[in-house]
Amino acid sequence: MRKILPVINDPPLKSHQYIFLPLCAFLAETCEGNWNWFYNEFTQIFAFDLNKSEIGIKPYQGMVTPFGDVKIIQSCLEIGDDITDFFKILINNDYYIVENCDDFYIKELQLKYHRQHDFLIYGYDNETRCFMVKAQHKSKLCDFEVPYSQIIEAHNSKHLINPVYNIFLYKYKESNEQINIEKLKWHLLDYIEGTDTLAREAPTSQRDVNMVWGIKVFDRIKKAYQSGMICGTNNIYCWYEHRQNLLNKFIHFDKYTDLVYNEQIKEEMENICKKSENIFKLCMKVNIKIKNKFSADDDIKLLCKSLDELKPLELNILNRFYKDNKVVFEGI
Repeated sequence: MRKILPVINDPPLKSHQYIFLPLCAFLAETCEGNWNWFYNEFTQIFAFDLNKSEIGIKPYQGMVTPFGDVKIIQSCLEIGDDITDFFKILINNDYYIVENCDDFYIKELQLKYHRQHDFLIYGYDNETRCFMVKAQHKSKLCDFEVPYSQIIEAHNSKHLINPVYNIFLYKYKESNEQINIEKLKWHLLDYIEGTDTLAREAPTSQRDVNMVWGIKVFDRIKKAYQSGMICGTNNIYCWYEHRQNLLNKFIHFDKYTDLVYNEQIKEEMENICKKSENIFKLCMKVNIKIKNKFSADDDIKLLCKSLDELKPLELNILNRFYKDNKVVFEGI
């Protein structure tokens, strides 16, 4: 017997697994309402200090959860327990499993050290005795067929930070959410002005006072590298992929609303995406040099120069997009 739940192969967010793993399930089908939800909610990024040596960059996740049936199971199985049948029962009941365990034991990941990490289990095959798994591998999201025995070892590892931890279960749900132009308007203005979206949408929530938002993230990245800090792979990739999501968002809204998105702006946004990719690669080069205690001064100067050149280009495009659609935005 085998059962494989549908997943999206290329989720629009790949930088942080706590977001992109559930999205693999939620966006698996071509439900317009689900994509409307995604483009309504993920329209901002913010940066904050992780510690004295690194900054974090994350996408703003709206206050609304789209998942119809989310359960958290606290696992307290004894070391050596076989969780295979338990996971198969969950999958048979259409639950996607986000497991947090020691993925050193997943041999295809080729890890040389133990680490506690998330991955998505979305199917199984009794003939091959494997689970179908999505996991990060060499900065990419990959699919693996992982033997039952390896999942058991990973789940019951003595190297886990906390042997009692949570397993998140998600069920696919079709949303009937409509495109929210008013939310696009405010999120776009927040991004252009570097405004704290969370302060407006959830004013009573706690947040880091050192957070910077939107276009100001450019300056935060520059300041970090000038002061000897780095921006980790997932974080700088989040900054990079934000531009591709803006491009896809405008295309989506142009298709389903009265908003105008002309070919010239599209071409310029595509060019910005390419420049952002080059900056991402340059950051990775600088990170390697800093970690290995090599001089990165020339590369950091080039990085800062590239950020200074890209920022006004992006601001110009976003301001023009808002101006071209001013009648629609102000008519809300």
